[in-house]
Amino acid sequence: MKHFRSRFWFQGLFSLAGFLVVTAMAPAFSPPVATEGPLTIRIADPGEVKALDKPIAVPVTLTNAGDAPLAGTVRVWGVDGWRAEGDATRKFSLPPKGTETIPFAVVPATNSYAALYPVHAQAEFGTGKSKKAAHAILILSVAQEAVTKAAPSQLRLLRAPRRGPLRLDVDGGYQARIAVHDKPPVAKPVGWRGSDAATGGSVSISDADRGERRRAFNVHPPYRAGWGDLWMDWRVALPKAEPIVLEFATAIRDSDAKREGASDGVDFRVQVSTGDEFDELFARFSAAKHWEPARVDLSKYAGCEVTLRLVAGPGPKHNTSCDSSFWAEPTVWVGAPVVEEPADRRAARRQA
Repeated sequence: MKHFRSRFWFQGLFSLAGFLVVTAMAPAFSPPVATEGPLTIRIADPGEVKALDKPIAVPVTLTNAGDAPLAGTVRVWGVDGWRAEGDATRKFSLPPKGTETIPFAVVPATNSYAALYPVHAQAEFGTGKSKKAAHAILILSVAQEAVTKAAPSQLRLLRAPRRGPLRLDVDGGYQARIAVHDKPPVAKPVGWRGSDAATGGSVSISDADRGERRRAFNVHPPYRAGWGDLWMDWRVALPKAEPIVLEFATAIRDSDAKREGASDGVDFRVQVSTGDEFDELFARFSAAKHWEPARVDLSKYAGCEVTLRLVAGPGPKHNTSCDSSFWAEPTVWVGAPVVEEPADRRAARRQA
């Protein structure tokens, strides 16, 4: 299943925020060609992207249909870390009724998803008030095999400091697994974000406002092929220091009960393992739509390498309706928290 990436626009017609499923729409895209005055610009389509971080040829052909020569510049660019290889902007000069093909290439970002990405090419010609631009957009589809090849095969080991915080809401530091209740769990690539076509389970990272804006994982447990859990694992080396705690906050999204039903709550759990077996240290079944803070003591694991697991599930009734949930700013803290001195006491001490 393919998705649009956010943060791009189609010639001012519409914009998209987040992921939209476009499988059925894919054949309806306009050709990557545009005409402005006598100039036509066309981007060659290389087909499905099978590898990330490697140049893909996207030659740009310019055609002058006029009776006068044309000269100007043509620029190629992408979004979300996609870039042109070499010079992104190049000059062109076309005789009357002439054609020129300029050999551009783009490099897909290593952290791309199995999704649809735009490649832009814009040719500008003329000067002053007579300056014009022809802007073509090519939509490239990234194959799942390209994402799988680019993803690390194993979780990297995160090392908590001897004192202070280790934030877990970072790209590439976790691995998600989707476990439909009667099937073995399915591991996603390390750092995976997106929506699983078969189960509907999803993971994303964004700012969420549940009373205040906080960086959070947005997780929906599986529902299409049956109820189940979605969890995220981190490998963390904890120092020989105490106390060690995991702090975070949880909440669920708003929903329109008349239009889409309502969640009866999400089952939030924290589990830790030093080998094969997991100990459950925290469980909360909640339908709260405001941040509920939590603090889990990890001190008994000081000096160990652990797998830290955050689990989201539908709860005892297995009702997955509107179970989009948030884990805000999960952070491992080592050492006693620093208590800031009140301003009045600090001022009095300085005057003493």
